[in-house]
Amino acid sequence: MNPLIPMLIQGAINAVMEAPAEPEAPPIQALQRAMPQETKVGEMRPPYGGYVQIDSQILRLSPGAQIRGPENRIVMPMTIHVAAKVRYLLDPSGDVFRVWILTPAEAALAN
Repeated sequence: MNPLIPMLIQGAINAVMEAPAEPEAPPIQALQRAMPQETKVGEMRPPYGGYVQIDSQILRLSPGAQIRGPENRIVMPMTIHVAAKVRYLLDPSGDVFRVWILTPAEAALAN
């Protein structure tokens, strides 16, 4: 074996061991989501068949209803499998028009 190989390997190991640690990333500061003032707060059960139960009310989802997950991404109603605290808006006919599934921090601030 070439006598330089062990020296090269040991040099690489030493360089890795002596390398400074990566600086700690600053905490991610999420932007607060913009939700209209007139939203209502409630506990939403998973939607089924075009209807959703929020607290004790069973409400119809409006055509084009939009549900946003905690990451503020649009989610399809059939992908929701657990109850969640939400803010929601009703359209003029009383159907659920917009829903925001709250993050734990938003849920703690919801009244």
